[in-house]
Amino acid sequence: MQLKSSIAIIFFLVSLLAGFMLTTQFLFMQPVSNNNPVDSYQGLQDSIALLSTEQETLKSRLSLLQEELAKRQKNASDNTLQKELSDLKEQLALTEISGRGVKVILDDNFSGSTTFSPNESVCYAADLRDIVNVMKLAGAEGIAINDQRLNYATVLACVGESVIVNSVKMLPPFSIVAVTRDQSLLRNYLETDKYLVDLLNRKQAGDLRYTVESKSEIMLPAYQGSLNTDHLKAVSNDEL
Repeated sequence: MQLKSSIAIIFFLVSLLAGFMLTTQFLFMQPVSNNNPVDSYQGLQDSIALLSTEQETLKSRLSLLQEELAKRQKNASDNTLQKELSDLKEQLALTEISGRGVKVILDDNFSGSTTFSPNESVCYAADLRDIVNVMKLAGAEGIAINDQRLNYATVLACVGESVIVNSVKMLPPFSIVAVTRDQSLLRNYLETDKYLVDLLNRKQAGDLRYTVESKSEIMLPAYQGSLNTDHLKAVSNDEL
């Protein structure tokens, strides 16, 4: 019981630090407005130096926590607990996975559109959500967008001209990759107009670039975002 509590605490701290690191990275990317260009530049340089120092410190602390977690897992004598931890990390996308899969490229296509319309010729977070949902429906075992692994806590949202994925700002083109045991099924879901009607119609009209390609080997990184623990509670074995 003590081991479970220790590991739970370390998982929480690792998640908290990872979330804070991504938050500082997001803040780092925000524009600094000031009427005096010299002051703006100096302020930006100071912010860069401060955030860089903070991120290096957090990376060091995160590394130490991950090492401690690895030691506790290695010393655990309960094989059942080891299996539970391994399964939990896989479910939360906290481990790398690899295998056969499918790669989708989604991009704006201003030049190819015959009747340009910002509503039709621009990639939105909603388009990414549609693709991700279809991948999940087809049984994808793991999904990443531009090297950002997705899990239950991932938020896809538009902010200005950017799309936010795991608190990271992105611009087109988007590379959406999925590991799957059935490439044919996944490609069928992504390429037929049964599920992605609007997106495929916009591709047909030349408003978007949308390609689907099978890959013999895809490596998905571990999820690096924060984990929401607001509604988590400890339970005894009798409650499981």
